[in-house]
Amino acid sequence: MILHIDIDCFYCSAERLRDDSLRNIPIAVGGQGGVKIFGETPKESDFGHGIIVTSSYEARSKGVKTGMLIKHALSVCPDLVIIPPQHRYYRELSRRLHQALMRFSPVVESLSIDEFFCDLKGLDIDLSLYTKKVKDEILEKIGLPVSIGVAPSKWIAKLATGAAKPSGIRIVLPSEVPSFISHQPLNAFSGMGKQMRLKLKAHGIHTLGEAANAKHLFDSWGKGALKLYERLVGEDEEPVLANKPRKSIGISRTFPPLKNRQELRRRVLILARHVSALVLKHESYPRSFSFSLRYEYGTKITQQVTKDR
Repeated sequence: MILHIDIDCFYCSAERLRDDSLRNIPIAVGGQGGVKIFGETPKESDFGHGIIVTSSYEARSKGVKTGMLIKHALSVCPDLVIIPPQHRYYRELSRRLHQALMRFSPVVESLSIDEFFCDLKGLDIDLSLYTKKVKDEILEKIGLPVSIGVAPSKWIAKLATGAAKPSGIRIVLPSEVPSFISHQPLNAFSGMGKQMRLKLKAHGIHTLGEAANAKHLFDSWGKGALKLYERLVGEDEEPVLANKPRKSIGISRTFPPLKNRQELRRRVLILARHVSALVLKHESYPRSFSFSLRYEYGTKITQQVTKDR
């Protein structure tokens, strides 16, 4: 069995650790996204052009969403408290959680800053007692609320965590996988992209259970689609990897709308230099390069090129 753990509203939970007055009220982490990198100081008048990085459940219930402009978030939730992100602090909390999980599992894989997989194979444990102990100890020693999913495979475990939120535990035994996924919507599954969802819906498929019964479609769409199928039915057998290789390196910044094309080009070059430094630091050899630009009113364009190594 494999355990997946996700910190609930990580950045918001982290800020509440430092400030009790933020508990039980709508809060969000967001802002200008570090415009100091361009050699300028953020202006108070530009604050509303920042974006919401994440928000608490109290804020989400009022319509606040990740990626929303701050000015729009304040229009739907006027009492929203917004905190600038402190990424170094979040990375330290993530490191502490990683270390804590290593006491419970011989192999721990970091999926992201707030998500981890733990390999439970070979452990003689009661899953209910074990997962409760993990959850309670993290809350007691680190102060972070987490949700936990356990299943025979990594991606079903992650799906189980989604079903356990907020701050819950969901265990899916091997025999329970078909019934567990049967009524889950397509967008609940990690890796089920928009184009794949559209292709499935064109065939009248709207749930993971229906997709599980359409293996012939995935077979006809190639190796990538077949790999996705194996994941969604829990047959992928992907191991938990303690030192999983980095798949991507990137950097992004949000700033007020620009009308000066030369200034925009200057900022793109600055970001490109930072990405180049990260590539050298991690001794990576990238093959694909992507650039995204979002306009003032939400339109987004993305260009990608792939080069031979």
